[in-house]
Amino acid sequence: AAANGGDAAAAPATASKPKGAAVGTRSAAQLKSDADGAFKEARLARAVTLYGKALQADAAAEWLGTSGSGGLLFRCQCLANRAACHLKQRNYGLCVDDAGAALAALGASSEDGGGGGESRTLTLKLLARRGFAYCQLQRFEDAQGDYGKALEIDPHSEQLQKDYAAIGAQLKGGAK
Repeated sequence: AAANGGDAAAAPATASKPKGAAVGTRSAAQLKSDADGAFKEARLARAVTLYGKALQADAAAEWLGTSGSGGLLFRCQCLANRAACHLKQRNYGLCVDDAGAALAALGASSEDGGGGGESRTLTLKLLARRGFAYCQLQRFEDAQGDYGKALEIDPHSEQLQKDYAAIGAQLKGGAK
């Protein structure tokens, strides 16, 4: 019984250990840099893994209160880049998930006054990526919503205008 009690007490310590281990010897910024390199080399599966590790390391650094935390914008950039990997891999549902998570975080941040130029640019990219993924999933109404929001940010983008019009035509044709 004493051995079981000791094991039970050890379990929470073991459960908390991965938080520190997630930081490891590489910082979140280094992991993101490695992921960016893998993306440029078209090693997309590796990039997805590294972006995930960068997100974990950053969250762990914030939780531990160390100075290595990149914060909300950093995590949204990792999610945006991982969404781009998913898009290239044709994993459209995962792209929608990552882009949606980043957009939700950026939206909450901008309501608090944190919506600067860098976050607007990132929001635009995320809306376009998620909108494209929605199109591939034949979720044209959702795609139209994202492209519409993207056009509010950049109304002069010819590519966004063309894509928005094509989605509108698709919806008029009755396809969903």
